[in-house]
Amino acid sequence: MTIELDTDQRRAAELPPEARQIVMAGPGSGKTHTVTALIRNLMDEHDVLPEEIVVISFSRAAVHA
Repeated sequence: MTIELDTDQRRAAELPPEARQIVMAGPGSGKTHTVTALIRNLMDEHDVLPEEIVVISFSRAAVHA
């Protein structure tokens, strides 16, 4: 599945593994897609293992995605 990201989302999703960030935005702004793309990027481009990634969310829907 390809996720379409805008410029700001792409910038957040392409950060290197050593970068830390907090993503705060309103409902429907694409936070879940951005975090999903970031995780995919870390695993595919930087060989980060899933057990090395921590994502905290206040939304059950985002956690399941």
